[in-house]
Amino acid sequence: MVILEVSKATKDGFSGHSTETTKTTSPRRTQKRIRSQGSRRRWRTADTMNSRENLDNSLELLHPFSLIHPSSKMRHFPLLDLPLVSKEHVLAMMDPYEWINFSLASRKAYSAVKTFLKNKSFLTVIISTEAEPYIVITGKHESWNFEWTQTLSMVGYKTNRTGDRKVNTLYKYSENPIESLKLDFGYMREIIAIELVYVTFDMKSFPNQNKSITNWLRFHPTCRIEITSSNEQCDDDLKYAMENLVVTDSMWLRCVDFSQDFQMELPRTPRIRIDKSSFISFEQLLKLENQSISLFRPRLSAEDINGFVRNWMSCRTHLHLKTFDIDLSNFESMNIIMDVPHEETNDSHIANSFDESFQCRCGVREGFDIKRSDGKLARVAVGQLNGGFRFYMITY
Repeated sequence: MVILEVSKATKDGFSGHSTETTKTTSPRRTQKRIRSQGSRRRWRTADTMNSRENLDNSLELLHPFSLIHPSSKMRHFPLLDLPLVSKEHVLAMMDPYEWINFSLASRKAYSAVKTFLKNKSFLTVIISTEAEPYIVITGKHESWNFEWTQTLSMVGYKTNRTGDRKVNTLYKYSENPIESLKLDFGYMREIIAIELVYVTFDMKSFPNQNKSITNWLRFHPTCRIEITSSNEQCDDDLKYAMENLVVTDSMWLRCVDFSQDFQMELPRTPRIRIDKSSFISFEQLLKLENQSISLFRPRLSAEDINGFVRNWMSCRTHLHLKTFDIDLSNFESMNIIMDVPHEETNDSHIANSFDESFQCRCGVREGFDIKRSDGKLARVAVGQLNGGFRFYMITY
C-alpha cells in the first residue's frame, strides 16, 4: 500500500505539516512540546493508515485486485502532495500493475491516476476465456498478464522473457474466474486507456456461461476474435454469438463439430475464416458480404467455385471482395474453375504477392488474371497448404 503522508515532509521539501514554532520557550518546554507533537503526529499517521486500509478493503470488494504486485515497495512517499509536473513524472514511471494498485489506495489516488492516463496513448488488450481466463495488457516491449485460477497453489507472480519482450504474469484465485475477469476488466477501462484488440472465446471451457460472455462482449467491441468449440451442444451458443458479437476486423471460427443439419448465418465482419465450413451451401456463399473469405473443409464442389467466380465477374455478387481462398479436392479441379475468360500472368513475383496477401506460404507457381464486367481485375491461382490443394483469389 502506498502511504501518502510523511512526518518529515517539510524537511524533505514537500508540502506537509511543519514542526517549526516561532514562540520563544525554554529548552525543557520546547523538548516537551516536540515530544508531544511527535506523539500526535504518529497517532495521526496511524489513524490515516487505518482509515485508508478500511477504504482499500471497501474498494477491494468492488474491484478485487487482491494480489499486490510484488515490485510495489513504495512506503511513506507523499506522491499526491507533489507539484503536478513531478507527480506526473512519477506516474509515468509506473506500469499497469502499479497504476491499478495505487488507484485503489484512496479516492484521491484514483482520481490522480485516471486524470494522468486520460489523454495517454492506448495500450492494447487481449482477453481469453479459456479454462484459466486471462487479460493481457501489451506495451511496446513488455506485457502485463492477469490470469484467474481455481487452484490456490498457482496464486502468485512470475516474470519471463519471450525474445525481446518481458512478460509479467499475476495469478489470482477466483471461484468464478469469468465473473472476476469481467469485473477487473471493467475497472481497468475506468482508469487506463486500453483498446481491446483480440478475444479468444473458448466455448467448451465454461459452457454454462457462453451466452453471458456473449452478452458482456456485446458492450466491448473487439478488432479480432477467435471462437473455439468442439462440442455439438454449443451450436445454439455459437449462433447466438454470431448474432450479437461486434467485431470490427476479423473473425476466426475454429469450431470442429456441428450437429448434422447445422445452419448458421454469418456476420458481415470484414474478414472471416472458418476451419470447418461444411455447413455453408453455394447459396449461402453467394450471400456472404465479407471482404475476405477463407474456407477450410468445405462441401462446395469445383462447379460451385466456378459459379462463385462467374458471379463475381458479372458484378452480381461480392462487389467489395478483396481475397477468397478455399480447399480443393484435387489439382484437376482448377480446370473446371477456370472455365471462364482468363489470361495467364507472366508476373515473376506472383508467389510473393500471394504469400503477402494471405500471410502464409501458399505454394503458388503460376496464376491467371480475370476481369469483372466493370473493369476490375482479379488474380487467381492454385497452391498447396498443409499437404492439400487450395484455390486463391486476389482482387485489385
